[in-house]
Amino acid sequence: MNLIKIFNIALIRWLSTMALCIFAMPQASAVTASGPIVYRGLTSGIDSNWFANTSGTSYSTWTSDGTSSFVRVSYDSQHDYGINYTLPERDVETLYVKVWERQNGGTAHGPKNFKIFGQNKSGTESNTTFGLAGYGDAYNLYYGDSISGSNDATVEWTFQGMLTGGAVLTRAKPTIVTTSVPPVIDNSWHEWGYYVKFNSDNTADGEVDILYDGKEVFHLTNVYNRANGAGAIDNFGIGQFYQPIGGNYSMTRDYRDVRVSYTGWPPSSDIAGNLLGGGTTTPMPPSSVTVQ
Repeated sequence: MNLIKIFNIALIRWLSTMALCIFAMPQASAVTASGPIVYRGLTSGIDSNWFANTSGTSYSTWTSDGTSSFVRVSYDSQHDYGINYTLPERDVETLYVKVWERQNGGTAHGPKNFKIFGQNKSGTESNTTFGLAGYGDAYNLYYGDSISGSNDATVEWTFQGMLTGGAVLTRAKPTIVTTSVPPVIDNSWHEWGYYVKFNSDNTADGEVDILYDGKEVFHLTNVYNRANGAGAIDNFGIGQFYQPIGGNYSMTRDYRDVRVSYTGWPPSSDIAGNLLGGGTTTPMPPSSVTVQ
């Protein structure tokens, strides 16, 4: 009996230690809704708040595959603009977005799931990009941390918390809160969540958070992701894509049910568009895409 008791005590201590180690590791975690929806779109078409550059890209305003309806973005040649939503409010510094996305094959040269563009102030602007690494199928995060200028994406992170792609940090390194093995492309629908907070001038108070099917998969705080003097958020884009001049990698991506909040995560939805966890809003009416 004494040996059994000793064994049981040792086992309990070992299990307790392992549990503490597991909880201490960066984990993907469930994230609850906490922000009201200020805009909901791509539920029945593309409303007039969206604009697109159609060079090398064709859009179907609304289509169906028999099980769901969506906007399909088709790529045939070089393109780096996607379809973008302009924020009607011009002083927004924090943005939460959830959207259903489906990648249909092809990953050459790094499709961009989501990109936030800052307002250009006297030649100074910033952007933050979430997308696939070039020539592969691993998801990465890109932004620029320079003090001034266009602040293009000079810093690249993998979801596992590693700097990659020749990343150049010019200001203090951010704090890594959550890392994970990145999701793989399976040509199925998934709900992504994107949160970006621009930093104040000379202050590392920016933040970036990414959700995948309701779980937090990558999170940075104390981020420099905006140049000094750059403006607030101007617009965000989905379905971005780039390939070099002369490239010809045809592929498609599908999007539906975009929900936007400025103060916290908007409610999730199912693929049919039913909101989960509360929250209601009236979708914008469908109309044509504005070409710029």
